[in-house]
Amino acid sequence: MKHLTEPKPSSPDLSALEVEPAGAASLVSNGDRESALFLAKTLLDTVPFVMRMIRTEMRLAAKGIFTVPQFRTINQLRKRPHTNRELAEWMGVAPPTMSRMIDTLMKRGWLEKTRDKADMRQQLLTLTPLGRQEANRVRSIVRKKIAIKLGSLDKRQHATLADGLEVLRDLFT
Repeated sequence: MKHLTEPKPSSPDLSALEVEPAGAASLVSNGDRESALFLAKTLLDTVPFVMRMIRTEMRLAAKGIFTVPQFRTINQLRKRPHTNRELAEWMGVAPPTMSRMIDTLMKRGWLEKTRDKADMRQQLLTLTPLGRQEANRVRSIVRKKIAIKLGSLDKRQHATLADGLEVLRDLFT
């Protein structure tokens, strides 16, 4: 297994990563900046492999039940109710496209619309007990498949990964 280490002076040139958000240079010292760029590159290179595995396992577990966009929508609704517009914006689709997906999920009995108590003009989409049950069932299958993959880690690797995932969660949520 490869170990991630900070780049050494002979590491590949990171000048291609010079483009940065306004004000970012003042937030990170030079030594920390190189380390942060290395971690950012590693994260961008690694996450797609993890997501591909998750999507593949999700497709297998949800075959004939959910499409990937439907499953993503249902998972988003597991967190809290949303409006159609919020979901469309989050998924990067037009509201009418999201409406068609929502209609399909409602016909299957997995979603329902309720009035937003804060704004009675708005309708919130929420999971029904059946929708939550199906989402949890698919997530459980995928979670078990990921656990099998992670089962090959030794105790040190497990602890390192757990610490790193906690840092990522705290950083990005």
